[in-house]
Amino acid sequence: MANYGALEEAEEEAGAEVCESDGLEEASLIGPASVVPSDGSLNAPKQGGVATAGKREGEGEGEGEGEGEDDENSVTGTLLQLVPTLIISLAGLIFAGYLLDATQSWLVFKTVHELFVLVPVLLGLKGNLDMTLASRLSTAAHAGELGNTLADAWPMLRASMALVQVQAILVSLLSSVIACAMRHATMDLERATLIVVSSVVTMSLSAFALGIFTCALVVVSHWNDFDPDNIATPVVSSLGDLFTLLMLAGVSTLLHSAVGQGAFFVLPMCFAVLLCVLLPWATLETQKHAGCRSVLVLGWPPIIVAMAISLVAGSFLDDGMARYAGLAALVPVLNGSGGNLGCVYAARLCTSVNTREGRVDGMSWVMRLLMALVVPLSLLFMIIVRLIDLGHINVNAPLVLAYTGAGLVQTAMLLGFVHISVPIFHRLGADPDNWATPLLTAMGDVLGTSLIWFAFFEMYGESNRG
Repeated sequence: MANYGALEEAEEEAGAEVCESDGLEEASLIGPASVVPSDGSLNAPKQGGVATAGKREGEGEGEGEGEGEDDENSVTGTLLQLVPTLIISLAGLIFAGYLLDATQSWLVFKTVHELFVLVPVLLGLKGNLDMTLASRLSTAAHAGELGNTLADAWPMLRASMALVQVQAILVSLLSSVIACAMRHATMDLERATLIVVSSVVTMSLSAFALGIFTCALVVVSHWNDFDPDNIATPVVSSLGDLFTLLMLAGVSTLLHSAVGQGAFFVLPMCFAVLLCVLLPWATLETQKHAGCRSVLVLGWPPIIVAMAISLVAGSFLDDGMARYAGLAALVPVLNGSGGNLGCVYAARLCTSVNTREGRVDGMSWVMRLLMALVVPLSLLFMIIVRLIDLGHINVNAPLVLAYTGAGLVQTAMLLGFVHISVPIFHRLGADPDNWATPLLTAMGDVLGTSLIWFAFFEMYGESNRG
C-alpha cells in the first residue's frame, strides 16, 4: 500500500508538471511577449496579446475624450514650428520677387526674352526635385530610416543627392528644348543653345546646393526633435526660388557675355561636361540605394507632367510681365506662399499614409490651420510691399483684396487636391512623396500666375505700362 501511495503521489506530481507545461504553451499562444516570472504568476503579454488588445480597446474608447486636448497641443506645437518658418520663407520669396522684377532690365533678359518662359519651369523643378526630396527624407526620418548618426543616414543622403542631380539635368534639358520649340519662329541655333545650356547648368548647380541644404535641414531637424514636415519644405521652397533665380541670372549673363565675345564654344563644352561626366556618375551613385534606384526608374511621370503644367505658367508670366509693371514682384511670393502651405500639408499626409498603413484621419485641423494663415501672410506681404516700394506697385484696397483673394482660392484648391490625391496615390501603390509634391507645385504656379494675371487685367485693362 505504501508503494502504491508513493506511486500515486508521483503520478500527481507528473500531472501537475504537465498542467504547468500546458499552461505555458497556452500562454505562448496568447502572445509572443508572454513571460512567466519566478514567482509563478502569469503576467499579461506586453505586445500582441489579449491584454494589449484590451488596452488598445480602452485607448480607443478614451481617444475621443482626449482628442480636443491632443489637437490643441498639436496646433500649438505646429504653430510654434510653422510660423517662424513661413516668415523666413516669405522673406526669401520677397527677395526672389525683387530679383525677378530687377532682371527685366538686364541685357541678357532683354535680348533673350524667352528666358522668362523658363522661370516658372525652373522654379517648378525646384519643387519637383528638392521639395520632393525633403518630403521623402521627412518620411524616412519618421520611419526611423535615417538613424541617429551621420554614418547611418549617409548612404541614403548621398544617393538622394545623386538622384536629384540626374533628374535636374534631364528634365531641365527637356523643358528648355520644349520652350525653344514653342518660340521656334524667333529662334536661331545660338539663341537656342544659350537657353538650353543656361537651363541645364542652372538646375545642376541649384540641385547640388539645395540638395546638400535639404539633407542637412531634415537630418538636423530630426535629431533635435523638430518635425521636418513643418520646417523643410517651406524653407527649401523659398531659398530654392531665390537661389535658382540668382543662378539663372548669373549663368545666363556669363554665357551670353562669352557668346558676345566670340567664345561660342563655351556652350557645348559646358553641355558635354554635364552630360558625359556628371550624369553617368550620378546615375551610378543613385543605383547604390534601393529606394533611390526605384525612384530613378519609376519617378519620371509626375515630374514630366508637372513640367508640362509649369510651361503653361511660363506663358502667363511672359505675357504678364510684358503687359503689367509690378506683376513680376508678386508672382514668386504668391506662388511660393500657396505652394509652401500645400507642401506642408502634403508632407504630413504622405508621412501619415506611409507610417500609419494608409490612414489620414485626424488631419483636418491641419488643413484649417493652414487656410487660416493665408490672410495674415497676404496682409503682411502687402505691408512690406508698401514699405519698401517693391516693384513700384501702387498698393491700394483693390490690389490687397485681389491678391488676398487669389491666395485664398489658390491655397484652397491646392489643399483640396492634396487631401484627395495623397490617399488615392497610396491605394494605387504609387508613393505619394514622389507624386503629390511635383503636381502640387506645378498647379500652384499655374493657379497663382493666372489668378494674378486676371486680377491685373481686371484692374488695369490691357496694360498698365505707359
